[in-house]
Amino acid sequence: MTTLDSLQANILLQLLQSDRPLSARTLAVRLAISPRVVRYHLPAMDAWLNEHGVQLMRRRKVGLAIQASVELRQRLTAELQDLHHPLRQPSTAERELLIELELLTSHAAVYLRNLSAWLRVSQTTLVKDLSTIATRFQTYGLELVRRPNTGMKIAGSERVRRRLATQRLLELLPAEWLLQLARGANPTALSGWAESPDMANRAGLLPFLLPLLERLDLPGSYRLARRAEQDLKVSFPDIAKAALVLSLSIQRLRLRQGDLLWQDEPAPQPADLIGLQSVLKALADRLRQESGRPLPLAEVHELGLNLLGAEAQPADQLAVRRPPLVSAELNSLVEEMMAIVASRVDPLLGLNAELRAALLEYLPSALYRVRYHLPFYNPQVREIQNAYPQLFEAAREVCAVLEKAAQAPVPQEEISYVTMCLVAAVEGGVHRAPPRVAVLCPLGVATSRMLVSRLKAEFPTLEIVSVCSFETMHLLPEDLDLIITTSSYLPSQPGASVIQVNPLLYPADRVRILNWLQEYYKTDIRNQG
Repeated sequence: MTTLDSLQANILLQLLQSDRPLSARTLAVRLAISPRVVRYHLPAMDAWLNEHGVQLMRRRKVGLAIQASVELRQRLTAELQDLHHPLRQPSTAERELLIELELLTSHAAVYLRNLSAWLRVSQTTLVKDLSTIATRFQTYGLELVRRPNTGMKIAGSERVRRRLATQRLLELLPAEWLLQLARGANPTALSGWAESPDMANRAGLLPFLLPLLERLDLPGSYRLARRAEQDLKVSFPDIAKAALVLSLSIQRLRLRQGDLLWQDEPAPQPADLIGLQSVLKALADRLRQESGRPLPLAEVHELGLNLLGAEAQPADQLAVRRPPLVSAELNSLVEEMMAIVASRVDPLLGLNAELRAALLEYLPSALYRVRYHLPFYNPQVREIQNAYPQLFEAAREVCAVLEKAAQAPVPQEEISYVTMCLVAAVEGGVHRAPPRVAVLCPLGVATSRMLVSRLKAEFPTLEIVSVCSFETMHLLPEDLDLIITTSSYLPSQPGASVIQVNPLLYPADRVRILNWLQEYYKTDIRNQG
């Protein structure tokens, strides 16, 4: 079935709502594009109409027209309106990310004229963008090869290429959205999840990303990730699962394109994969069947790296069994980190058992992510850095231990994660009692449980004492510090703050709760960080 983007849907809507033929120039003026862009999209619109038993009529010097009954026009209009997303022009930074994604995920050469039609900008503008992109690619060891009449291609490490494609897509779309798509949600429903201005802004990029999302087959990779969870007896948190699914999708896409990894790049040592052999065999067999070609050992190692780099929560015991030497090394690294915490933040914090346990749990997957440049999605980097500047700098010094062990620079996303470990330890060490919180959710038991589960995972210092619907709201305790609600109706209770959130607990929601917690613990946290 042909998938239309928002521009194509808008062109067809113009034709369906007109009682006379429209020229390409007229359509271009109405939609603020060029006639050439209109003509570029005609084949896709032809295919879509043919699937619905309708033809797009072309009449020389007259224009384009759709011949259909009034009833059929109404039905097609309703279907196209469901596909509609707000059209907006990407910013320069967004456009460069989109171009990079197209170059990184394309097997064939990419042509300037096609980029111009896709992004609705002039080729002169694109030439400037490509100069910036070429310079940025060089920092990753990639080369943008441009030759007249043969298009553009990327030369360099295939592994780096895949890592960068994953990172770019996570920068353009929230991990929560990617995970919903992987679970089978309709892409046209994504704009309805745009609860905040930032999310609404990102939803405007969907028309440009839908063709790539369709090629990636996120649902297929989600099933592979679920298979890995079951075999390893672990549960990947949502954000880690989104990054894993996306990495698997890009690996599967490149395999289908015939762009394989070979043994010319670093791979994990065989001992690192001891606990993954059975699941790796199952996943490798699936990828071999999909691509229809033998799978190099480097591709199997790539699967292992993605699994080792995912932050897993054991379902019972540690599922990935690591050699004793590695555990001893981890203990040594954590002790070194705790010594830095003691000298840089607080001597008592350097003895904090919960912080030590958190770092010990964090380090195994972090070592693989940093060493092999695996994606780690953390949407709160800027907010965390601004809210806790001194603790962030302390975390940077702590992460110097990780950088030395991994022999690679530690990205800001990892430093922010360690910062939150320090914040949680500081909060846990203050004398003020944990905040008493009530959750008000009128969307049903399942949604309430999901929200409460996410709140407990993200903010373990919250003491959730009550979960209510509107009908039971009168039963709210009187001595609350905070009410978290999913409704636009904001209840009032003396002495209690109220924060409205989305049931999915979007990054903006987490930031608001973080800011509230900072104020709640402001005396101790500001004194220490």
